[in-house]
Amino acid sequence: NILQLFEMPQIGYSSTAKQLSDKEKFKYFSRVIASDTQQAQAIVDIIRQFKWSYVATIGTEGDYGRGGVGAIRRLLNKDACIGADLTMVSAQLVRPSWFARSESIV
Repeated sequence: NILQLFEMPQIGYSSTAKQLSDKEKFKYFSRVIASDTQQAQAIVDIIRQFKWSYVATIGTEGDYGRGGVGAIRRLLNKDACIGADLTMVSAQLVRPSWFARSESIV
């Protein structure tokens, strides 16, 4: 990052990636939004509060979606089963293979 060379602060308004929390690499970076890990912790807290045992995730393709869903999986541990893991591609929901099979049964 060229701004680091000049010790200039950088503020990320929508940057949530966990890597940006590494102050050794990004000494002058700050964010105004919660990191993926903080957002995932809030989601897991809600799942635990309502004692949900079976949930689904929907994320976008790319680092943001994969990072957020991965953080939820890690934090959720064995408190609930993630029964479906869906990915949004180019603003269209990609259907998992089991969904296509269930349509043909109906």
